[in-house]
Amino acid sequence: MPTHTPVRYVLTSHVEEHGGRPAAATHAEIFEQVALADSFGFDALWLAEHHFGAQAGMVSQPLLVALAAATRTRRINVGTSLIVLPLHHPLMLAEQLSTLNLLTEGRLSIGFGSGSAPFEFAGFDAPFDGERRHPRFREALEVIERAWTGEPFSHEGTNFQIGEVRLVPRPTRPLREFAWLGAMSEQTAAMAGEFGYGLQLPRGQSADHYAAPIGAFRAALRDTWGPDAPERLAIARCVYVGTDDETAIAEAGPSIRRFYEHSKGYDKTKPTPAAPELIERLHFIVGGPEKCAREIAAFVAATGISHLSIQPIWEGLEHGQAIASLRRFGAEVMPRAEALIGAERAAGVAGQD
Repeated sequence: MPTHTPVRYVLTSHVEEHGGRPAAATHAEIFEQVALADSFGFDALWLAEHHFGAQAGMVSQPLLVALAAATRTRRINVGTSLIVLPLHHPLMLAEQLSTLNLLTEGRLSIGFGSGSAPFEFAGFDAPFDGERRHPRFREALEVIERAWTGEPFSHEGTNFQIGEVRLVPRPTRPLREFAWLGAMSEQTAAMAGEFGYGLQLPRGQSADHYAAPIGAFRAALRDTWGPDAPERLAIARCVYVGTDDETAIAEAGPSIRRFYEHSKGYDKTKPTPAAPELIERLHFIVGGPEKCAREIAAFVAATGISHLSIQPIWEGLEHGQAIASLRRFGAEVMPRAEALIGAERAAGVAGQD
């Protein structure tokens, strides 16, 4: 039996549409992926909220898609990374979350974010500038917290004025058990710790790049909730598992090149690097089962994460390839990584004796 808390795995999806395929086909693919993840004991499915086709995202209503995913699975939690809170009235969203938690029998895992796409905010005639967006984000969280008690309350704030109401259906689980904040700034990371939520950090950075927000999160969590407060920390990674290292690079390389050439950091005046260099630069995890397990164990040791959020598909990678990779991840990478992480933690404990 393991002597440590195992790392939990999350399936993250932007449900991206490329090539003009029907939306039904794209959604069917994510449902196949989440059913497979559920069979391997993944902790959660997190869906990204995108509107008007931003970032090729097909999920404008992630809670509806999460409910559909829940009906097709048995154990996996469902929710978001992230729902863009400033685009929603917090009381209406609290009703939706409480209802979703009821209908999924307690399988809700909800991540809140302040948003990063001006185009989406403009579509809803919502302010995007930080001076208004960030205070609205925090006030909305406070409204949801107060509503979540199930007791009558009223609220008189800068952004929301609410007469006496109570949330129906009455919540049955504390938000601290399943709510997350998405962040990269130290300020928002500290807010996650202050509220006692988990912290979701985005893909694409080296382990040391996350040190500052993780430190701010842990300090705020400890200061607000005490040194023994349970910590939930997730970082995202794009992952592709092949039968071996060479095959994995050959299969995923063309799509990684496309990913890079559509990214903000792409410089058209310079030649696109080869796949191995791109994998390192973009901080993807690509290889055979042994290599992927070693990289995950090293990343967990460097960051102390409790959850690894994996994105199994991106533009240019075929659904069949993603399914094969996800199957290898569940069957071969997860047990190998668990063994490596357990051995390293046991060695660390022994070294302290």
